[in-house]
Amino acid sequence: MTKKIFSHNLLEKILSLFKIKAYYMDNQISMFSTPNNKNLVVKSNSLMEAKFHFKLWEMRIFEKMISLIKKGDKEFRSCKIYIKDLINYFDGNSRNDYDLIRDAALSLGDKKLFVPYITEKGAKRWAKISIFPTVTIPDGETRGGENAYIELEFHNDLKPYLLDLKERFKAYDIRNIQSLRSIYSIRMFILLKQFETIGSRKINVETLRDLLEVEKKQYKLYADFKKRVILRPQKDLKKYCDICFDFEEIKNGRKVEVINFIIKKNTPLRAKPLLKQKPKEKEIKKNILNEEQKALFEKIKEWGITEDTFKDLISSRKIEHIETCIEVTEFTKNVKNKGAYFVGLVQKNEVVNSKKITEKATKNQKLKKEKTALLKEQYEEELKKIKKSIFEEENAITLSLLEDGELMEKILELAKTSSLSRYDVSLSFDMNYKKPLFKAFVSRKVKNIRPESFKSLEAKLEHEEQRLLKKYKKKQKDIN
Repeated sequence: MTKKIFSHNLLEKILSLFKIKAYYMDNQISMFSTPNNKNLVVKSNSLMEAKFHFKLWEMRIFEKMISLIKKGDKEFRSCKIYIKDLINYFDGNSRNDYDLIRDAALSLGDKKLFVPYITEKGAKRWAKISIFPTVTIPDGETRGGENAYIELEFHNDLKPYLLDLKERFKAYDIRNIQSLRSIYSIRMFILLKQFETIGSRKINVETLRDLLEVEKKQYKLYADFKKRVILRPQKDLKKYCDICFDFEEIKNGRKVEVINFIIKKNTPLRAKPLLKQKPKEKEIKKNILNEEQKALFEKIKEWGITEDTFKDLISSRKIEHIETCIEVTEFTKNVKNKGAYFVGLVQKNEVVNSKKITEKATKNQKLKKEKTALLKEQYEEELKKIKKSIFEEENAITLSLLEDGELMEKILELAKTSSLSRYDVSLSFDMNYKKPLFKAFVSRKVKNIRPESFKSLEAKLEHEEQRLLKKYKKKQKDIN
């Protein structure tokens, strides 16, 4: 009897060891990993297979919330997540993503998950589960400061899928999805990650459409579906994730009915370090601000930028880029949340320094005005010379015509009867003609009486004016 009990106990121990080994292999968690890794997302297998229709920021918030669950938690906690931290974490654009995150948080309050389960009789069913019963967001007018956060708490119905998981669950590092900007790429990563140890997964095309919530109207042609839902995720996973995949198309006749995904481990081409251990000595040194960096931080800390956030920014960008972003942020008007705006600028590869451009533009504009004023002065001076030359020719013609005694008498009669002529009867014609007003009067009257004698001069003046105007318009165009 004793011998049988011993054998039975030994068998149980052996089976237990195999279960432990299978448990860790299935869930890809090192027994020596940090128990509360803040980057770890742990879900039940059923939740990995859940169906839902999320937009990009809804998916990111959902995954981030799961990563905040601590090992050993028995109840869900209300989590406060600052919007600027979400933007920084997922390489977002502060200008556009702030409102998107607020809207996404609100939308998640109404969203449901469809989670598969098997009944006691072995039938497959779907459970419709609420995600977040209560969501709070900042007021629309608030884009910075202590109030700029969203607050969520998981619904208790999700406890079996997220808390105190003992078996049939999967864990992965959330940093795999940090740089993914396609909801299909994120979903594909999750669907395939579960089968990483197996190395392959066959999915019917219609089932895949259903799992990814691809609407019936979307990508009706398989070529379009393949491009958006398979080829783009394939490229994204290869670039950013710790798994990648190849695939085989299994056809029924000419129609592709099943996709066989071949899942492989991957070293991302460009990704933030995954499950990084202790920082190297050089990285520790980088974590200490030098004098120049401290001076820059002093300028921006009032925008709500923490020292840790600033260190993250300067670790990935040149100091000149940071300086430019600070100048642009200081110069840009009507920015409610300068901190978020600044972080968004830093994350861009190139930033146009509008301050320097505006200063340069103002200087150029001033220079243009000075050149234009000088050009106008030159034009008026040259036109004045032309008119003076024409006037001298008119005067010569007038004097020549006045040699006709009959015309002279007529002009003198008109001068005597008009106060505008300023004619002084006590003076000779030549003496009166030296006075500008009388000279102008005589010239005007002679032109009226003998207009044909001045037509050539009028044509000449018009021609010279047009020539001069064309000349200076060209110079003005060169200035502009």
